[in-house]
Amino acid sequence: MRDGLQSIRKHLSSHSSEVIHVENGSADGNSQMLKQDFPGARAIWNNEHLSFAKASNQTILSSNSSFARLVNSDSLAMPGAPDALLDCGVNLFGKNRYACPIRG
Repeated sequence: MRDGLQSIRKHLSSHSSEVIHVENGSADGNSQMLKQDFPGARAIWNNEHLSFAKASNQTILSSNSSFARLVNSDSLAMPGAPDALLDCGVNLFGKNRYACPIRG
């Protein structure tokens, strides 16, 4: 997860952004790493493992941003990718909230 977040930070241009991590009942230490290495990130802790879809919906609905990028913890951002995703946003949730579904 650390490598993925660092790659997003590295390749994000001047766009403002927020990081929201959903922890699905895991005790793998990612929440502590998130607090230490990414202090601006927000976290949602679920007591049980929810489906990817439910966790994704939690993330998007709790966001203060108009755009959402849903990224698995083992994903790495490539140069230009975060900005390119802004160009393909789809209004999925109303209230000017956009998401760009991707697969890797």
